[in-house]
Amino acid sequence: MRKTKSALEQAMATKKENVPEFLTEVRDILKDDFVIDKGSLEIVLFQNATKASEFAKDVVAALDDVEQNLISGFNGDCDIKEILSHLTVQPDKEIFRQVLGCGKMCPFCGVPCERGGSGHKQHFSETHRPKGLKYYHYDFNEKLVATVCTSSVACDASFCCTETHDKFHPYKDYRSVNDYFVSWDIPPDTSIQAASYWKYVLCTFNKEFAEAYNAKEADIPDDWKTIQREIKAEIKKTYNM
Repeated sequence: MRKTKSALEQAMATKKENVPEFLTEVRDILKDDFVIDKGSLEIVLFQNATKASEFAKDVVAALDDVEQNLISGFNGDCDIKEILSHLTVQPDKEIFRQVLGCGKMCPFCGVPCERGGSGHKQHFSETHRPKGLKYYHYDFNEKLVATVCTSSVACDASFCCTETHDKFHPYKDYRSVNDYFVSWDIPPDTSIQAASYWKYVLCTFNKEFAEAYNAKEADIPDDWKTIQREIKAEIKKTYNM
């Protein structure tokens, strides 16, 4: 309605009082927004013998009536929950499905794939988490690992798990383990840090994670212990809040 009223105002600025020319002008202004049937315009022209300025006022008045009727309809006694319950696609579930993405999780840290839907072969996440959050610990001292996957695949470290048959395998060659590992795109980059939130989680619940995974507490970098003040700012930046 706003676009139509604006188009009428722009057409009136051309000072065209001939209704056919006026309507053609309006149609051109709205061509990227609405499909206006020429046949419908011919009926309007046949029924209308007024000046363009009077015709524009009548259209604006009609739009105002339609707008008020719509508003009163939306403000009526309709039960939105009842209406939503009968839809073939539930909006909340559809939104959640889109936000969730494909549901696959990083084999090292458990971060979910950020690529939406299921139409992709390579899974990816911009920021990984400390691997200790997903039970990974050093074999020689049993301490949870505080580093992130991108750093691990950039160095000469190795890992072992059930997929490697409990044999050590180089992180940098993680793709050769099996189809699950090869489907993940983890760029080797030692400059990428874990999100402040997940650093804070491991730092705060280090003991609880160690107990849950039957391991020893991770060696927490000193700068992680004062990271709480950064979390809110980072979340606002990441999620545009």
